[in-house]
Amino acid sequence: MTAIEERLCPDLPGVARAAAAAFARQVDIACRRRGVCHAALTGDPGLGPMYRLLATDLRDHVPWQRCRFFVSDESVASADSPSRNAVIGDQLPGLDTHPDSFHPVPVDLGDARTVADAYQTRIRAVVPSGPDGVPVFDLVLLGMGADDCVSSTLLREPAPDRPGPLTVVSAPTGWRGAPRHVAFAPALVNRARCVLVMATGAESAGAYARLRERFAGSPPRHPAAAPMPGGVLCFVDPAAAGTEWVTQMSSYRRRGPGRPRGRRGIDPPATTTRPVSL
Repeated sequence: MTAIEERLCPDLPGVARAAAAAFARQVDIACRRRGVCHAALTGDPGLGPMYRLLATDLRDHVPWQRCRFFVSDESVASADSPSRNAVIGDQLPGLDTHPDSFHPVPVDLGDARTVADAYQTRIRAVVPSGPDGVPVFDLVLLGMGADDCVSSTLLREPAPDRPGPLTVVSAPTGWRGAPRHVAFAPALVNRARCVLVMATGAESAGAYARLRERFAGSPPRHPAAAPMPGGVLCFVDPAAAGTEWVTQMSSYRRRGPGRPRGRRGIDPPATTTRPVSL
């Protein structure tokens, strides 16, 4: 059973704070339960504010030495290319605390397929596998842009009896001449213990609406292939959430005496949770 949990935050800084706190919490849970946290980062610009909070306010709240970080999406381009996501390494403080802390995509190996195969081998060597032989990440971060790649990744993958590659090569749409990307295959994302999605701005509204529709009404092509033990945790601002949902949440807050209340009768915070299960 896959679940999506949505948290509506008042603005971009609110999304960043809530997501950073969730990141620190998930890392701590993984380290306490398994001694180490295997997490996949992304260089999506929308996650920059969250990374800055982790590097400053929450720096001492994350056991960096016990983290092993990978990159879920990288362009096969030169180190100085603006399309590269390796800038993550300059934003987080704990990526150099251990020789095995950060595993960037080895883009210097040549063509995209060679790079993808090498990264797949590295992932298998470092990340423990589940019963079906697919490595299980404790946490995968995804940023949602105007395209539909995140919701597609979360719900589409080959049938269980046809195991596919762990990494895929893709060509970004809408940008002629763009370098090819090496990204996590759906199998890796769908088996993560927790997937954290950040959606901000009106440009993300269409893709985020499709993500919610798929989880609320359309099952994965092969449900058994996507157990998603920890579910999907989405942090979204009003612009990305859309007018209909924001209106529903505003109505929820105005219900009066019969509305749910927090501990000691305190009203729920501005960040609202709305779980939807398949």
